[in-house]
Amino acid sequence: DVYATRKKELLNAQQGRFGAQDRLFSNQDVYIVNQLQLKRAQQALERTRVIEEKNIARARLNLENRKIQLREAKRKLENTVINSNTEALVSRVHIHAGDLVSSSSRANLMILTSDIVFKAYVDQARLEDIEVGDQATVRLTAYPGRTFLGEVIKVNPTIQTEARRRTKVGVDRQYTYSVLVKVSNLEMPPGLQGYVQFDKEKTSLFIPESAVTHLSGGEGMVMVVEEGKAVVKKVKLGRTFDNQRELIEGLQPGDKVVAHPRVLNPGDDLKIVSQEE
Repeated sequence: DVYATRKKELLNAQQGRFGAQDRLFSNQDVYIVNQLQLKRAQQALERTRVIEEKNIARARLNLENRKIQLREAKRKLENTVINSNTEALVSRVHIHAGDLVSSSSRANLMILTSDIVFKAYVDQARLEDIEVGDQATVRLTAYPGRTFLGEVIKVNPTIQTEARRRTKVGVDRQYTYSVLVKVSNLEMPPGLQGYVQFDKEKTSLFIPESAVTHLSGGEGMVMVVEEGKAVVKKVKLGRTFDNQRELIEGLQPGDKVVAHPRVLNPGDDLKIVSQEE
């Protein structure tokens, strides 16, 4: 009995030892698995750290580039502010807020008009009569009865020969040259039309423009009354003003000029009738 008891106790002890060993082996397996998981987690953390450091460096570089772009944009913005170096009248605006303008575009933002310049077209016969510095009187069609003082600042000796150009206020530009007259104290937009009178200290003779025929190159023909007959004379003409032509040579003061000679022929009998008759 005692032997059987001791044998049973030995068997139970051996079985308990084997169970403890099984539990030990199981715990070792769990430890190894946890070690592997920890190593994988550490490797993943390292990879994430490296990637994030690269992302941070890239983000810092992008930030510096954005700062540079911002400074450049501010500099360009400052360059878009145009300050006029003179007081003037804004007569025309070509670009408005919101418009897209290419950097290669040559369009002007606006036109500032400070000193008004009147561009007059003068007959070539008066090329030597007008000089820079001459005083002039400007009359604008839009302001009848008003006169504006001016001064000749440029004389263009090149004769205008473009007959097809659009004419203004009935001026024949086929054989004219341009004169620039600076007009003082005139705050009006450009594009107005009118006439200019050059003030010279001399007496000029004028004849009705309707009396001139065969006008070419500053020369023409007029018809006068001599001893009751129609006589044709060649004349040299100058400027035009209020349907009058300046007479440079060809007639004398007191000559009787026919205002409308187109229906007459040389030698026709003419009778001068006074207004009282």
